[in-house]
Amino acid sequence: MNDAPDKEELRKSKGSGFGLMNCKGIIEKYHKTNDLFKVCLFNVESGLGKGSRFYFRLPAGIRKPVSVLFVVLSLCMSSCRHTVEQPASGEVRPDSLALLAQNEYEALLDEASDYANEAYYCNVDGEYKLALQYIDSAMYCLNEHCRQYAPSTHRCMTLTGDGMPAELDWWNRMFNSDFHVILDIRNEAAVSFLALKQWDDYSYNNAAYTTLYKLLGEDQSLEEYCRQLERSTNNKMVGVLLAVILLFALLLGYYILYFRKRLINRWNLEQVLEINGKVFNASLLPASDTEEMLQREEDTLKEIPQQIVNSAFDAVNELLSIDRLSIAVYNETTHKLEYTSNPVEDVVMDEQPVWRKCMESCFERQVYISEKGIQALPLVVDAGNMCRCIGVLCLERREGTEQETDHLLLELIARYVSIVIFNAVVKLATKYRDIEVAQDEARRASWEDSLLHVQNMVLDNCLSTIKHETIYYPNKIKQLIGKLRSGRQTEVEERETVAAISELIEYYKGIFTILSSCASRQQEEVTFRRATISVPELMATAEKYFRKVYKGNKAHIDFRIQPLEGRITGDWNQLRFLLENLIDEACCITLDGTVCLTAQEEGEFIRFLFTDMRREKTREELNQLFYPDLSRMAAGEKGELYGTEYLVCKQIIRDHDEFAGRRGCRINAEPGRKGGFTIYFTLPKK
Repeated sequence: MNDAPDKEELRKSKGSGFGLMNCKGIIEKYHKTNDLFKVCLFNVESGLGKGSRFYFRLPAGIRKPVSVLFVVLSLCMSSCRHTVEQPASGEVRPDSLALLAQNEYEALLDEASDYANEAYYCNVDGEYKLALQYIDSAMYCLNEHCRQYAPSTHRCMTLTGDGMPAELDWWNRMFNSDFHVILDIRNEAAVSFLALKQWDDYSYNNAAYTTLYKLLGEDQSLEEYCRQLERSTNNKMVGVLLAVILLFALLLGYYILYFRKRLINRWNLEQVLEINGKVFNASLLPASDTEEMLQREEDTLKEIPQQIVNSAFDAVNELLSIDRLSIAVYNETTHKLEYTSNPVEDVVMDEQPVWRKCMESCFERQVYISEKGIQALPLVVDAGNMCRCIGVLCLERREGTEQETDHLLLELIARYVSIVIFNAVVKLATKYRDIEVAQDEARRASWEDSLLHVQNMVLDNCLSTIKHETIYYPNKIKQLIGKLRSGRQTEVEERETVAAISELIEYYKGIFTILSSCASRQQEEVTFRRATISVPELMATAEKYFRKVYKGNKAHIDFRIQPLEGRITGDWNQLRFLLENLIDEACCITLDGTVCLTAQEEGEFIRFLFTDMRREKTREELNQLFYPDLSRMAAGEKGELYGTEYLVCKQIIRDHDEFAGRRGCRINAEPGRKGGFTIYFTLPKK
């Protein structure tokens, strides 16, 4: 700028420099970013008449990628330019013959366009007739073009005339001509005829011009727009219709897949609750105080299940479509299943129905069974810490009507029916049995109390008789002894007094002996004392007695017990005496070995097994153990009797069988399974 002679001119032509400032700012920002960019540089060198040089420098690691980027961009630009210059692979460049034909086709049209231009300038200059001549020449060129290139013969344009002009016919037949030129010459012709005041020709050309102008000025896109608008409207209607259909389909699918399923589950649950309500109402049996307990138990086991199947049949049939509803309840007294069904089926003695066989199999296996249209479910309840099967619920259905959800509904119904049956039938029958047993116990206790009262009265009478009948003799004997000690009697009187005393003593002794023996016999007839006894406690007492007896025994005896958690009904003293007799009999034999005392449940009884592993006895010897045998019985030095232990044990078990409240107490002997012999006896379980 300083060396230039035309500083003002240069200052006016130079730019503002904002672009260069932006570039320099970018390089300065790199400077501040990292030490790597300290080598970056941006500068400009300019000389008058030489031009300007703009350059920048980047770090070596960045120069190469930028160079590569520039190369790639240059290649892309060259390829793009090549692409623009070169025609598409599918495009065919027109050859020279085609271009020549196109030029020949447009030659007449170009000539007509030139005539039209001349006509325009003539009208501008006011030479109207000359303008009409140019217009006629232009029409000639257009008609000649139509005759050469029209596929069929068309009408020719005329400057004057009546009716529809020829160019409108060309338009309708879609002949490719220069209608803009035609529009120009019709307009110029109308202007010329108007200036020359030739009104008919003016009207003809003006009408042709107006019609052709409307055709050329017609918006062709309007029809397409209307079609598009119509299609858009149709699409909107279709879209709205599809949206409505889709919404309806979604609602229908939601109803079918989710809501209807929930409604069906709710309806099924309501139906199950209705069935449960009918089952509960049917379980209420009116009580009658006039009936016996056994009759009440039988009515409970038969009437309540029958009422349940009768009341619940219609509701279950509405829910699951069944042909038969049956319930079997286990009778603990007869140890059999009591069957009830609706409709009732006559059972032939020799042939059992299929549904009964299925119910028996279900009760034995305690699993769900489904076969040949029959579905059986075990009625299981939680009683204490164990599950207890009290019966079977059975439904007979037509094959093919079973569904997956039916099993769950059946489980719900069966669970409630099992609870109702357990509380209204099983527990009630058990209560009736307990009441009956309690009544028997009360009557037995009353009888024993009466018997004890009578025995006490008899014993009291015996003691009173001893008192009144013998109270005279001690005083009389005392008086006679007093006379002897006085010394006032003679020898003869003393002898008579001594004889009288002797006679009184003998008589007193005889009467007292008779009355005492009568009271003793009455005391021996004491009532059987029944109580609840713990089995482990009874065995512990037996073990304690064995240790007492075993002291000082020369033989080595291993006494083993296996107690059982349970209770029995019996007389504590008699049972303890029974075990003491068995232990005494075993300890009197000086042999080494093992003696076992075990207990095990056997239905309503508990069996006690006393096994002596040291001795072997034949079946005949075991059969004679509980019968009197003089060869086995012997008297001891102190008057004790040996060999009668088993007879005492037999009598104790007989008393328990008679007075314990339950028949079935037995005692017997058999060979041991692992040697020796076993004495076993059964007592009623509490």
